[in-house]
Amino acid sequence: MRAFLSVNVDFNLKQELAAIQEQLQKKIKGVRWVNPELLHITLLFLGEIDQKAVSLLEEPLQKVGEQVTPFEVTFEQLGAFPGPKNPRVFWIGIQHGGELRRLAGEVRRAVLSLSQQCRFKIEDRDNYRPHLTLGRKKRNEQLTFPLEIFEQQWFCKGSLYVDRFFLMHSRLQPQGPIYTPLKKFFLKK
Repeated sequence: MRAFLSVNVDFNLKQELAAIQEQLQKKIKGVRWVNPELLHITLLFLGEIDQKAVSLLEEPLQKVGEQVTPFEVTFEQLGAFPGPKNPRVFWIGIQHGGELRRLAGEVRRAVLSLSQQCRFKIEDRDNYRPHLTLGRKKRNEQLTFPLEIFEQQWFCKGSLYVDRFFLMHSRLQPQGPIYTPLKKFFLKK
């Protein structure tokens, strides 16, 4: 099964992010926008794993949660990968993402500690950049957008209280992915 670890976004923030997507749709052509119901912050993409890996991940990830204190993040400023001049992914950044970076780092270390047993195909370097993907360039379509969109102010009024993260199953379908939580890991109280 295809899996990833994420912080999931609450309903109110999904509404704010959907409003930003609507504004961007008017300015950017050639992008497939992420369904607002599926918006999340990826901590680590695992790729294909089996049920054994799900079981083996449970204890180390639970320990990660016990080491990290809950925190808040806010969303601000549009960005792109690999960069604004030739974007393939449009995202909104996370302000003061130090705690999120720490959580992602701890998750990565826990997963890498099991990589020989589970054969995870995770890059051996940590270059985590806290962000939330809003849309991706459509294949075989011309991408058009004004560069000024990256200079405009884009932000959510609300913040996200992070007190848990999830192991998610991702099933790819022609109409878009379906995400199902497999395990939930709470941060320390």
